[in-house]
Amino acid sequence: MIRYLKYIFLIFGGLGLCIMGFFYYQNHHDLHLVWDYSDELDYEEIVEECPDAKGSYYYPCFYEEFEELIEQSGITGISFGLKLAFNFMDDDKQTTTLFETEKVRDIEYAINYLEINNLAIKNSYKRFFGIKKMYSGYLSSLRDFLEGAEKFSGNLIEGLESEEGVSSIKDEQAQARVKERFDKVHAEYKEEYAKARAFVDGEIERVLKEHEER
Repeated sequence: MIRYLKYIFLIFGGLGLCIMGFFYYQNHHDLHLVWDYSDELDYEEIVEECPDAKGSYYYPCFYEEFEELIEQSGITGISFGLKLAFNFMDDDKQTTTLFETEKVRDIEYAINYLEINNLAIKNSYKRFFGIKKMYSGYLSSLRDFLEGAEKFSGNLIEGLESEEGVSSIKDEQAQARVKERFDKVHAEYKEEYAKARAFVDGEIERVLKEHEER
Protein backbone atom coordinates (compact mmCIF):
# COMPACT_ATOMS: atom_id res chain seq x y z
CA MET A 1 0.00 0.00 0.00
CA ILE A 2 2.80 2.40 0.90
CA ARG A 3 4.48 1.61 -2.40
CA TYR A 4 1.35 2.58 -4.33
CA LEU A 5 1.00 5.77 -2.31
CA LYS A 6 4.54 6.65 -3.33
CA TYR A 7 3.65 6.29 -7.00
CA ILE A 8 0.46 8.32 -6.54
CA PHE A 9 2.48 11.04 -4.86
CA LEU A 10 5.03 11.05 -7.67
CA ILE A 11 2.34 11.21 -10.36
CA PHE A 12 0.34 14.01 -8.80
CA GLY A 13 3.48 15.82 -7.67
CA GLY A 14 4.83 15.72 -11.20
CA LEU A 15 1.49 16.86 -12.57
CA GLY A 16 1.48 19.78 -10.15
CA LEU A 17 4.97 20.79 -11.21
CA CYS A 18 3.95 20.64 -14.86
CA ILE A 19 0.95 22.88 -14.22
CA MET A 20 3.07 25.35 -12.26
CA GLY A 21 5.72 25.30 -14.97
CA PHE A 22 3.16 25.98 -17.69
CA PHE A 23 1.60 28.80 -15.66
CA TYR A 24 5.02 30.39 -15.24
CA TYR A 25 5.84 30.00 -18.93
CA GLN A 26 2.52 31.54 -19.93
CA ASN A 27 2.72 34.41 -17.44
CA HIS A 28 6.42 34.98 -16.75
CA HIS A 29 6.35 38.57 -18.04
CA ASP A 30 3.61 39.61 -15.62
CA LEU A 31 4.98 37.59 -12.70
CA HIS A 32 8.40 39.23 -12.94
CA LEU A 33 6.83 42.66 -13.41
CA VAL A 34 4.66 42.35 -10.29
CA TRP A 35 7.63 41.06 -8.32
CA ASP A 36 9.68 44.10 -9.39
CA TYR A 37 6.92 46.49 -8.34
CA SER A 38 5.84 44.74 -5.14
CA ASP A 39 8.29 46.69 -2.95
CA GLU A 40 7.58 50.00 -4.67
CA LEU A 41 3.85 49.58 -4.03
CA ASP A 42 4.27 48.65 -0.38
CA TYR A 43 2.67 51.12 2.01
CA GLU A 44 5.85 51.82 3.98
CA GLU A 45 7.81 52.41 0.77
CA ILE A 46 5.20 54.85 -0.55
CA VAL A 47 5.27 56.74 2.76
CA GLU A 48 9.04 57.18 2.46
CA GLU A 49 8.78 58.31 -1.15
CA CYS A 50 6.06 60.90 -0.43
CA PRO A 51 7.10 62.82 2.70
CA ASP A 52 5.05 65.88 1.72
CA ALA A 53 1.70 64.09 1.48
CA LYS A 54 -1.01 66.14 3.19
CA GLY A 55 -2.84 64.51 6.07
CA SER A 56 -0.94 61.25 5.56
CA TYR A 57 -2.96 60.68 2.39
CA TYR A 58 -0.67 58.63 0.17
CA TYR A 59 -3.14 57.34 -2.41
CA PRO A 60 -2.19 59.92 -5.11
CA CYS A 61 1.48 58.86 -4.85
CA PHE A 62 0.49 55.20 -4.93
CA TYR A 63 -1.73 55.69 -7.97
CA GLU A 64 1.16 57.03 -10.04
CA GLU A 65 3.30 53.96 -9.28
CA PHE A 66 0.37 51.59 -9.73
CA GLU A 67 -0.46 53.09 -13.11
CA GLU A 68 3.10 52.36 -14.28
CA LEU A 69 2.68 48.70 -13.35
CA ILE A 70 -0.75 48.30 -14.91
CA GLU A 71 0.24 49.98 -18.17
CA GLN A 72 2.90 47.29 -18.70
CA SER A 73 0.84 44.30 -17.55
CA GLY A 74 -1.36 41.66 -19.08
CA ILE A 75 -4.44 40.36 -17.29
CA THR A 76 -2.42 38.22 -14.84
CA GLY A 77 -0.27 41.16 -13.78
CA ILE A 78 -3.36 43.33 -13.42
CA SER A 79 -5.04 40.74 -11.18
CA PHE A 80 -2.01 40.49 -8.91
CA GLY A 81 -1.60 44.26 -9.03
CA LEU A 82 -5.14 44.77 -7.77
CA LYS A 83 -4.34 42.68 -4.71
CA LEU A 84 -1.37 44.95 -3.98
CA ALA A 85 -3.60 47.99 -4.47
CA PHE A 86 -6.30 46.78 -2.09
CA ASN A 87 -3.71 45.96 0.58
CA PHE A 88 -2.22 49.43 0.26
CA MET A 89 -5.56 51.23 0.39
CA ASP A 90 -6.65 49.36 3.51
CA ASP A 91 -3.56 50.73 5.28
CA ASP A 92 -3.87 54.21 3.79
CA LYS A 93 -7.51 54.53 4.76
CA GLN A 94 -6.77 53.71 8.39
CA THR A 95 -4.01 56.30 8.78
CA THR A 96 -5.07 59.34 6.76
CA THR A 97 -6.30 62.46 8.54
CA LEU A 98 -6.95 64.56 5.44
CA PHE A 99 -10.72 64.41 5.18
CA GLU A 100 -13.32 66.44 7.05
CA THR A 101 -15.17 63.48 8.57
CA GLU A 102 -15.07 59.70 8.65
CA LYS A 103 -18.06 59.68 6.30
CA VAL A 104 -16.20 61.78 3.73
CA ARG A 105 -13.13 59.57 4.09
CA ASP A 106 -15.12 56.39 3.48
CA ILE A 107 -16.82 57.84 0.41
CA GLU A 108 -13.56 59.18 -1.02
CA TYR A 109 -12.00 55.74 -0.67
CA ALA A 110 -14.97 54.10 -2.34
CA ILE A 111 -14.27 56.42 -5.28
CA ASN A 112 -10.59 55.46 -5.07
CA TYR A 113 -11.53 51.79 -5.43
CA LEU A 114 -13.69 52.65 -8.42
CA GLU A 115 -10.83 54.64 -9.96
CA ILE A 116 -8.38 51.76 -9.46
CA ASN A 117 -10.84 49.37 -11.06
CA ASN A 118 -11.26 51.76 -14.00
CA LEU A 119 -7.53 51.59 -14.61
CA ALA A 120 -7.62 47.79 -14.51
CA ILE A 121 -10.53 47.64 -16.95
CA LYS A 122 -8.91 50.15 -19.29
CA ASN A 123 -5.73 48.06 -19.57
CA SER A 124 -7.18 44.56 -19.24
CA TYR A 125 -7.47 43.86 -22.98
CA LYS A 126 -4.52 45.83 -24.33
CA ARG A 127 -1.68 43.33 -23.84
CA PHE A 128 -1.51 39.56 -24.36
CA PHE A 129 1.84 37.94 -23.55
CA GLY A 130 0.73 34.31 -23.66
CA ILE A 131 0.97 31.53 -26.22
CA LYS A 132 -0.93 32.25 -29.43
CA LYS A 133 -2.73 28.90 -29.33
CA MET A 134 -4.10 29.82 -25.90
CA TYR A 135 -5.66 33.06 -27.13
CA SER A 136 -9.22 31.74 -27.07
CA GLY A 137 -8.75 30.66 -23.45
CA TYR A 138 -7.37 34.10 -22.70
CA LEU A 139 -10.50 35.70 -24.14
CA SER A 140 -12.66 33.55 -21.91
CA SER A 141 -10.61 34.57 -18.86
CA LEU A 142 -10.77 38.20 -19.93
CA ARG A 143 -14.55 38.02 -20.23
CA ASP A 144 -14.77 36.54 -16.72
CA PHE A 145 -12.44 39.26 -15.43
CA LEU A 146 -14.61 42.00 -16.91
CA GLU A 147 -17.77 40.47 -15.49
CA GLY A 148 -16.16 40.48 -12.05
CA ALA A 149 -14.97 44.05 -12.55
CA GLU A 150 -18.47 45.11 -13.59
CA LYS A 151 -19.98 43.57 -10.47
CA PHE A 152 -17.34 45.18 -8.23
CA SER A 153 -17.81 48.63 -9.75
CA GLY A 154 -21.58 48.23 -9.81
CA ASN A 155 -21.67 47.59 -6.08
CA LEU A 156 -19.50 50.65 -5.43
CA ILE A 157 -21.64 52.87 -7.65
CA GLU A 158 -24.84 51.62 -6.07
CA GLY A 159 -23.50 52.50 -2.63
CA LEU A 160 -22.22 55.91 -3.71
CA GLU A 161 -25.58 56.77 -5.29
CA SER A 162 -27.62 55.56 -2.32
CA GLU A 163 -28.97 57.65 0.56
CA GLU A 164 -25.84 56.74 2.53
CA GLY A 165 -23.56 57.77 -0.31
CA VAL A 166 -22.39 61.12 -1.66
CA SER A 167 -25.69 62.89 -0.94
CA SER A 168 -25.36 62.07 2.77
CA ILE A 169 -22.34 64.38 3.21
CA LYS A 170 -23.63 67.30 5.26
CA ASP A 171 -20.95 69.85 4.46
CA GLU A 172 -22.03 71.46 1.18
CA GLN A 173 -18.53 72.25 -0.06
CA ALA A 174 -17.30 68.74 0.72
CA GLN A 175 -20.35 67.21 -0.95
CA ALA A 176 -19.89 69.32 -4.09
CA ARG A 177 -16.20 68.38 -4.30
CA VAL A 178 -16.85 64.68 -3.82
CA LYS A 179 -19.81 64.65 -6.22
CA GLU A 180 -17.75 66.29 -8.96
CA ARG A 181 -15.05 63.66 -8.55
CA PHE A 182 -17.54 60.79 -8.40
CA ASP A 183 -19.33 61.96 -11.55
CA LYS A 184 -16.01 62.06 -13.39
CA VAL A 185 -14.83 58.62 -12.23
CA HIS A 186 -18.29 57.14 -12.86
CA ALA A 187 -18.29 58.47 -16.43
CA GLU A 188 -14.80 57.02 -16.96
CA TYR A 189 -16.04 53.64 -15.75
CA LYS A 190 -18.92 53.56 -18.23
CA GLU A 191 -16.65 54.59 -21.09
CA GLU A 192 -13.80 52.17 -20.33
CA TYR A 193 -16.05 49.21 -19.58
CA ALA A 194 -17.95 49.73 -22.84
CA LYS A 195 -14.67 49.77 -24.81
CA ALA A 196 -13.31 46.67 -23.06
CA ARG A 197 -16.53 44.71 -23.46
CA ALA A 198 -16.83 45.64 -27.13
CA PHE A 199 -13.28 44.40 -27.71
CA VAL A 200 -13.85 41.07 -25.95
CA ASP A 201 -17.20 40.37 -27.59
CA GLY A 202 -15.79 41.30 -30.98
CA GLU A 203 -12.71 39.10 -30.57
CA ILE A 204 -14.73 36.12 -29.36
CA GLU A 205 -17.03 36.48 -32.37
CA ARG A 206 -14.02 36.71 -34.70
CA VAL A 207 -12.29 33.65 -33.23
CA LEU A 208 -15.48 31.57 -33.34
CA LYS A 209 -16.00 32.55 -36.96
CA GLU A 210 -12.44 31.50 -37.83
CA HIS A 211 -12.99 28.10 -36.21
CA GLU A 212 -16.23 27.60 -38.14
CA GLU A 213 -14.52 28.40 -41.44
CA ARG A 214 -11.78 25.81 -40.93
